[in-house]
Amino acid sequence: MSYSSLLHPPPALAGEDFRKQQTRTAQDARTLRRLVEDKGSAYSLRDYVLSHPQYKIAEFNAKSVAAVREVSDAAKEQTGHQPWGAWVPLAGLTRDLTATGSALVTDSVAPSLQGALEPHSAVMGGATILTGLKGSAFSLPTIDQPADAGSAWVAEGDTGPSLDPTTRLATLRPKSLIFQVTVSRRLMMQTGFDLERALRAELLRNTMRAIDFAALAGASADAPPGLLNDPDLDVLSAGANGAAPTWAHIVDLEHEASNRAGNMVAPAFLTSPAIRKRLRLTQRAPGLDFILSDTATTLLGQPLRISAQVPVDLTKGTSVENCSAMVFGDWSEVVVGFWGPAAIDVLVDAVTGAHRGQIKLTCRAEVGVAVRDIRAFSAFKDLWVTV
Repeated sequence: MSYSSLLHPPPALAGEDFRKQQTRTAQDARTLRRLVEDKGSAYSLRDYVLSHPQYKIAEFNAKSVAAVREVSDAAKEQTGHQPWGAWVPLAGLTRDLTATGSALVTDSVAPSLQGALEPHSAVMGGATILTGLKGSAFSLPTIDQPADAGSAWVAEGDTGPSLDPTTRLATLRPKSLIFQVTVSRRLMMQTGFDLERALRAELLRNTMRAIDFAALAGASADAPPGLLNDPDLDVLSAGANGAAPTWAHIVDLEHEASNRAGNMVAPAFLTSPAIRKRLRLTQRAPGLDFILSDTATTLLGQPLRISAQVPVDLTKGTSVENCSAMVFGDWSEVVVGFWGPAAIDVLVDAVTGAHRGQIKLTCRAEVGVAVRDIRAFSAFKDLWVTV
């Protein structure tokens, strides 16, 4: 069955077209998930890699190689994007790595891909994900002021107040995510080492880490701008020179974003491991329990996510490179767009590293990240990492 005709949107989409793209993304992700699940243990990255050397260096299953290629062909047919090597769907990377298996898609339209990605990425667990994007840009329009800003009750026959909302336009632009994984010949021949699991984990870890960085703090011309760099982000102040995180800071952070955004689809706190440590050592007030217990994964009843990509070297006043960020908001407003399927393009090179007994995997994806409505977020950028 061909899906290529469904996933050829123009460079800029708006309104209802955006929802249609979300629906198509969910449909295609479900299709790839089912295909990977149907292949079961026959889907093997290890065997696919082992099939590339000119001479066999270890035993591999030809059916497993065919399964990887079949899944890749299906991904190419869905989106019309040709891989350099083979498309390896995120569904194939997460399978058997988490308790949630490969159940990547919720029944809702947005956010599309969540379940199995959340343990690996602080952002992707709540973000809205789009796939099969085309062209050089994808527009994400939103109303730039509350729709009920001028509403009022009036007497029958009287004219109600006029409303002239403005439109804010965020734009997804494709950026190249590329990394390499090198596997030695000796490691490929080890029978007691779970190379399949290791390959999946390494590809997923590098991909999710890069997307977290792009969504949170990417600042170079080659990366998406990052939420923390958005000039319209509501940044709260802990103090002229920053301050240690307190219970009051957390309450204020949740209040500010919630007061503007109203109902949130995927609300959550996000901070660095360093701030999580401080919260575990800080009491809510004298005589009360710590802000974060040893088993807690929530704050104020909201999910707490941790990412090492949250910067911990920020400066505020005299606190030089000693501050970290903490964000609260609706993470469904972060849109991650793939120019291609929700997959990594894996090119296996068994030639250039052969003199070192190595096989090199070049992994690529064209990804754009943007915040559709920055009003759904508030942040501190001056919480002390150390005293």
